[in-house]
Amino acid sequence: MALDTHHEADKDKVGLTAELNKSLALAQSKAEEVPALREKTEQLQGQLLQLVGERPIDKGNNN
Repeated sequence: MALDTHHEADKDKVGLTAELNKSLALAQSKAEEVPALREKTEQLQGQLLQLVGERPIDKGNNN
């Protein structure tokens, strides 16, 4: 009986390890996207500034 319990615990560890590895891989891939997204955002901000004639964007509430 104790052997069955150890076997089940080992199966649980393997399953949890697989889930953890999958989660870590996903987290790493998302972390790698951040610099690319930041670069793209800066590029788009630059293009936007060119489109508005290099004027500062008024963030006030102009109703």
